[in-house]
Amino acid sequence: MSARTRVAPLLAALSALLPAAAAEPEAVRLSLAEALERAAASAPRLATLAAREQAAVALVDEARAQRGPESFLTGYAARLSSVPELTIALPGAPPQTVFPSIENNFGARIGLTQAIYTGGRIPAQVDAAASERQATAQDRLAAGRDIALETATAYWGLVTAREAEAVLSESIAVFEAQLVDTANMLRYGMVAESDLLNVRVQRDRAVLDRLQARAAADTAEANLARLVGLPPGSRIEAAEPLGAPASEPPPLDALLADARAARPERAALLARVEALKAAVRIEEAARRPQVFANGGYDYARPNREILPFTDEWNGTWDVALGVSFRVFDNGRTSAAVARRHAQLAAEEQRLRELDDAIALEVVARRIELETARAAVPVAESAVEAARESRRSSGEQYRAGVISSTDLLAVQNAALRAGLERTAALAQVRLAGARLDRATGR
Repeated sequence: MSARTRVAPLLAALSALLPAAAAEPEAVRLSLAEALERAAASAPRLATLAAREQAAVALVDEARAQRGPESFLTGYAARLSSVPELTIALPGAPPQTVFPSIENNFGARIGLTQAIYTGGRIPAQVDAAASERQATAQDRLAAGRDIALETATAYWGLVTAREAEAVLSESIAVFEAQLVDTANMLRYGMVAESDLLNVRVQRDRAVLDRLQARAAADTAEANLARLVGLPPGSRIEAAEPLGAPASEPPPLDALLADARAARPERAALLARVEALKAAVRIEEAARRPQVFANGGYDYARPNREILPFTDEWNGTWDVALGVSFRVFDNGRTSAAVARRHAQLAAEEQRLRELDDAIALEVVARRIELETARAAVPVAESAVEAARESRRSSGEQYRAGVISSTDLLAVQNAALRAGLERTAALAQVRLAGARLDRATGR
C-alpha cells in the first residue's frame, strides 16, 4: 500500500470530525470590548493587586492616625508580703501609722498621649504611605494594560486562525473540483496518472493545513476562554472581523507625550520616588527634638500618691509635657539618611531608563503598525491577482492549454496569497494593540 493510500483516508477521517467537534457546545459571542471587560473582571492578578492596594490604603490611615492622641487603660491586682509598719509618734498626739502593711493592692489608670512635635516624622510617614498607595494603584493599572494586550492578542489569534481555516477550506474545495476535472480528463487520456496523484497530494496537504489551523484556533480559543473567565471547553464566537480597517496612528510627538503621561509603570515609579523622598525626611526627623504631652487618672487601693497609705480607694491625676532629643547615636541616623538618599538616586536613574525604554517602544510600535498597514493593500492586490489567475488558468486547463502542474502552481499561489492576506490583516490588529499598550491606552 502506498503512502498516499495510507494517509488520505486518515486525513479524510480527521477532516470529517471537524464539524461535529465544533457543534457540541453553544458558542459565546464576544466583541473585543466585551472580552476586555470580562478579562479585567476575572483576572486573579488584578484581584491580588487590588488587595495590595487596599493594604496600602490602610497604611495611609495608620500613618494619619499618629496625628491624634493615643489613650490606654490599664489595671492591676497584686498580693504583697507583709512588711513592718512605720508608725510615728509625735508629742501631744496619738501614734499614727504612716506606712501600713497592706497586702492586697488594686488599681487602674486611664492615660492619654499626644505627639506635639516630631521633627516632621509623622507628616513624612503620611506622605510616604500616600505615595506607596498611588504606586500600588498604578501597578494595578499596568497589570490591567498587560492583561488587555494579552486578551487582544488571544482574540485576534482566534480570529486569524479561523480566517486561515476558511481560506484553506476554500482551497480544498478548489482542489476537489480540480480533482474531479483531472479524473475525467484521465479517463479520456488527456492527462497522466501522475497528474491525478499530484492533485490528490495537494488536496491532502491543504486538509492537513486546515487541521493545523483548527488546532491553532482551538488553542487560541482555550486561552481566550481562560482570560475572560469562561470554563474550559467553552466555545467562543468572535464578533469582530479581521478585515476591519485600522485608524491612522497619531503623530509620533503626540504618542510620546501620551506615553509619558499615561504609562502606569512610569506613574508608579514616580510615586515610589516621592515615597523615598518622604523616607529621607523620616530618617532626618530623628535629628530633631520630639515633644509630647501625656496625662492620666489613677484610681487605686491604696493610692501611693497619697500619704499616709490607707486601705481604701482614692483617685489622683497628672499632666506632663516631655521633650526628648537624641544627642549621640554613633552615626546611625546619618547612615540611615545616606541609605535613603542612595535608594532615591537609584530610583531616579530607573526613571530615566524607563523614559528611554518607553520612547523606544513607542517608536518601534508605530513603525510596526505603519509597516503592517502598508502590507495590507499589497496582500489584497495579490489575492485579487491570484483569483483571476486561478480562474483563467482553470479555463485553460480544461481546454488543454496548460498542464495540471501549471494549474497546481497557480492554485498554490492563490492559497499562499490568501494566507498572506490573513496574516497581514492580523498583523495590523496586533500592531495596533501593541501601540495602545506602549502609549498606556
